[in-house]
Amino acid sequence: MPSYPVEGHPLRQGELVTRAFSFQGDALQVTFQASEKGSAGVAEETEVRVELLDGQHVPLAGFTAGQADPLEKSGTHRVSWGGRSQVGKLEGQAIRIRFLFQNAKLYSFQFR
Repeated sequence: MPSYPVEGHPLRQGELVTRAFSFQGDALQVTFQASEKGSAGVAEETEVRVELLDGQHVPLAGFTAGQADPLEKSGTHRVSWGGRSQVGKLEGQAIRIRFLFQNAKLYSFQFR
């Protein structure tokens, strides 16, 4: 499966929305680096949330930012929403990914 690198830098808060694309796979993995609390003015914890949108930027039921399980530590993580990480039912559909991050550097995402 291809991996999609994402250029970025640590921000207190940030948002990134991809272009519409389709994918193959059952789960989404995200790789990011958490900023260390207390370094370079970072006073808050790291948090990354992922939301899946349709091609028209409408959040998909079951995959909203509010339902997303927060990711807080550096590394590669399987994204989940309410403990569920299966995204296979969306395979082949045009989607967008909305990343919401706080004090993190986003490196890549990949469907597996």
